[in-house]
Amino acid sequence: MGPVLPPDSIIADRDLAWYAQDWWQWAFSMPTDQSPIRDTDGRLCGVNQQEPVWYLAGGFGTARIHRACTIPEGRFLFFPIINTVVTTAPGQTRTCDEVRAEAAQNNDRYVYLNLELDGVQFPNLQRTRIRPAACFDLAGRAAPDLEPRPFFPSATDGYWVMLAPLPPGDHRLEFRAFYTNPDSPGGNAVQNISYELRIQAAP
Repeated sequence: MGPVLPPDSIIADRDLAWYAQDWWQWAFSMPTDQSPIRDTDGRLCGVNQQEPVWYLAGGFGTARIHRACTIPEGRFLFFPIINTVVTTAPGQTRTCDEVRAEAAQNNDRYVYLNLELDGVQFPNLQRTRIRPAACFDLAGRAAPDLEPRPFFPSATDGYWVMLAPLPPGDHRLEFRAFYTNPDSPGGNAVQNISYELRIQAAP
C-alpha cells in the first residue's frame, strides 16, 4: 500500500467524504487565534486533533506557508491540496444543491495540483477530488458561544489526500495548487504549503 490512499478508502468506518466535511468542522471549531489554518509556523498544528486521523491545515485564500509539526506515530494524515467551502449563515435560505454547485465551480477549473513527500511526487492527483453528496453544518463542532448555529446547508468540494501513517522520523510534505476562475469568489486562489513533519515514536 502506497502512502497516498485511494479515494474510496475507509478509515475507522468513515469514507473520505465524511473526513472532508469533518475537516471543515474541525477548522471552524476553534477561536481565530487558535486556528491551525491561520497558523504561520506550525505551533498550532496539534489543536483539537483526534485519533486515528490527524488533520493538516492549508491556508485561507491565497497562502504560502511553511510549518513544522510533531505528530504521534500511527496517525493517518488528511489534508486538502486545495478546496472550497460554501456555507449558509443563520437567517439565510439556500438549498443543498445551490451550495454544492457553488462549491464545485473552482474545482471544475483547477489549473495545477502538486503533492510531494520526501522528494517523491505523486501523479494523477485529479483523482483525489471529493464532492460529498450530502450537505453538513459547518458549525457542527463549534461551541455555541463561539459560533451561532446552524450553518446549514454547507458544502465542500476539493482535492483531498489521505496519507497512510508515516514511519517515525523526519519527513517533508509539500502541496501546491491553484484555481483560475475569475468569475467566482476565491477563483484565482493559490495554495503553496510545506510541512516539516516529525513523526514521534511511541515510548
